[in-house]
Amino acid sequence: MRYLVTGGAGFIGSHLVEQLLQDQNCTVDVWDNLSTGSVRNLNAVWDEPRVTLHRSDVTEIANNRHGPGKFDVIFHLAAFPRIQPSFDALRNTVASNVLGTAAIVEYAVKTGSPKLVAVSSSTCDGDPEANPYALTKHHSEEIISMAPKIYSGLWTVAARPYNVYGPRQPKEGSHATLIGIFENQTERGIPLTITGTGEKRRDFTHVSDICRGLIHLAKCSELLGDPGQVFGLGTGKNYSVLEVAEMFQPGEERTHLPPRRGEAAVTLAKNTPPGWKAMNSLDVYVEEFKQSVTSENDPRESEIV
Repeated sequence: MRYLVTGGAGFIGSHLVEQLLQDQNCTVDVWDNLSTGSVRNLNAVWDEPRVTLHRSDVTEIANNRHGPGKFDVIFHLAAFPRIQPSFDALRNTVASNVLGTAAIVEYAVKTGSPKLVAVSSSTCDGDPEANPYALTKHHSEEIISMAPKIYSGLWTVAARPYNVYGPRQPKEGSHATLIGIFENQTERGIPLTITGTGEKRRDFTHVSDICRGLIHLAKCSELLGDPGQVFGLGTGKNYSVLEVAEMFQPGEERTHLPPRRGEAAVTLAKNTPPGWKAMNSLDVYVEEFKQSVTSENDPRESEIV
């Protein structure tokens, strides 16, 4: 099997590459411009000869005359991510999320690659005009839904991951996740920051479950029905931001920040793929994280016996 993962040096993409390589009879090509991803995310597989990194923007893939060729499955994760940065980068958001998806569809058709699994966003559940990121992801889904209707031999599906967390998640900067921010602040021993009232609810899903879901979508197309559908990848359970803060630092003071624009009040996964279910829970993950922080700060861990 030959796989292509666009955005494969990112948080989710690098985990997907690792899961794909568990199949010893496959090769994985990573296409990433490293704008938000990092080669460090691929450290675990960097010496693996079955991995090839192409450092280029996804919008250029269809124009690449000497590209890597035909793949059994293309996983399209390359994007300009997150809501807040998209307000100040409208053109980049449109280019990456809309034109990038169009480019990968053209590439799949050009090379005869039969399957395309595209990663969308849970923000598409709400108002697509609430922010540039949601709007561009909505248009990306429309391209994915259209493609098999006009290009024979191409099977597509889109997946909406819900609030992904786990190892290698961004912990600082404009692309940081909520769980990553809380981990960073807990490690530094400072109060957690809460935007707005903290009553917004999110369906938090572990990155390993997301990757299992993407592979499931690629391998079990016969279970999914017509091509071009959109499925959610989430737990079906959500927590308020205040509830998550209490998991990390129970009873501690919080630092409240102004509310952020363009964000939905609630996310909750729906229409999950048949045959797939999230296996990890946020409360268990946070408890294990806190235990690891305690162990690192315990002076007894460094005593010589």
